[in-house]
Amino acid sequence: MSLFNSKKEFNLNNGERWEFDSLFLNVHQHTKIEFKLLSRHRQNSFPELKGEELIYHFLLKNKYMAFIDCSKYFIRNKKEMSIFNSDSDFTFFHLPYDIIEYPKIFYKVSFTRQIKKNGNYSAYDKFFFEFEPGVNQFDETTVLFSKKLKQTIKRKSVALIKSNFK
Repeated sequence: MSLFNSKKEFNLNNGERWEFDSLFLNVHQHTKIEFKLLSRHRQNSFPELKGEELIYHFLLKNKYMAFIDCSKYFIRNKKEMSIFNSDSDFTFFHLPYDIIEYPKIFYKVSFTRQIKKNGNYSAYDKFFFEFEPGVNQFDETTVLFSKKLKQTIKRKSVALIKSNFK
């Protein structure tokens, strides 16, 4: 199985959606705050870049809104990498873009929370990571996250849930 063989490789695949759902549809395991999941939906990310977002919308304490946004970005060349770096406020590489091998897959998990009722969404945290493929029992590269990457995603996500869902 090739890693980039689909015409929809920039969309979140079932394994990626399952990993995010297992974390963010089970927020109750990581916080004691009263909350309600209002919606979960998918949409395209940046118009200039290929990618997709999975968004979870919560109501906290029956009065505050919160969003968790899991985005996937499929970067095909150095022009798209410069757009991604400028739009993401985060530079992945300090090397010239022509040294990087393309395509690259990046993810962003962001948390946005309303601070006071009918107020602005000013609490904002995020983290980025690069795709690291898993390897199956036959030593074949898969389209799933590696075990190490899953642990990192879970650790950072749980920390952000605990700091934002209060």
